[in-house]
Amino acid sequence: MARRWKWFLVLILLGILVVQATIFYWYPKKESRTIPRDPPPVEWFAAYVEACQKHGGLPDEKSICEGLWWNLNHSSAHLSENDKKRLSQLSPFCTQQELLEIDLVRGLVKNLTKEGVIWPYAFVNEDQRDRLMLYLRQDKPTSDSVIEARRKLHEINGLFRELQQEFQTATLPEKAPLLRWVAQAGSSEFPPRQPTTGPLIPAFDSIEAEILLDMIRFWNLPQAQEVFSSQQYPLLYDGQQILVPPTRLQKYKDQLSQQIAAEQKAHPEMAPLYRKLRNYIQACSAVSLQ
Repeated sequence: MARRWKWFLVLILLGILVVQATIFYWYPKKESRTIPRDPPPVEWFAAYVEACQKHGGLPDEKSICEGLWWNLNHSSAHLSENDKKRLSQLSPFCTQQELLEIDLVRGLVKNLTKEGVIWPYAFVNEDQRDRLMLYLRQDKPTSDSVIEARRKLHEINGLFRELQQEFQTATLPEKAPLLRWVAQAGSSEFPPRQPTTGPLIPAFDSIEAEILLDMIRFWNLPQAQEVFSSQQYPLLYDGQQILVPPTRLQKYKDQLSQQIAAEQKAHPEMAPLYRKLRNYIQACSAVSLQ
């Protein structure tokens, strides 16, 4: 009888231990159920800094933080209300710890750690992303190509701004199709864009996406399609639209140079405007017209 009671007590104790283990497993303490919102390890951000340094960005963490701050403040991507509030409290001289409190930045640096690539479209909306992907013509652009594309968009925007300023005051001759086209740069349809002084990180901001959209619209104005007609420049077209960037102008280098020279010869007083026009077309198409 004593032996049976002994085994009975052993079974009861085992049962109690099983119940306690189950409760401990399925109902952890309150503090262990709460997921702390600590910044990710500093190694995440360090890896991002290292990648930016390796692929054309500026060499110090301070500059990269400034680049992230700029992109966040010129972002068309969705930001949560908490992120907007945190961002409003940051300055261009913010630290990595402050930036890592923003979900968009946390996701960006974490994605680099997981995937090994810097996502260049984190700060733009879907429509802008699709246009930028077409502009780059690369499914998976390298960070080097993104930095170069940003610099190129800044260069094009600078030349476009020069045209805008010139054609606000210039009096144009009647028979000058090229100048009539470029004069549209000064219209209210193309508001001035103010990008950053230089790309600090391999990721686009919304202003650069708008510069690209302006370029697409500008090259497809009726005046542009009159200058670059589908009969004279068939390879420029993709359907009814001129493909931007118009790199296919390289195939028409001599033809275009002659067209500009002939129009300039008829209006020698407008030589400075034609020079700026050449510079702009050259930057957009990467073909020398000198």
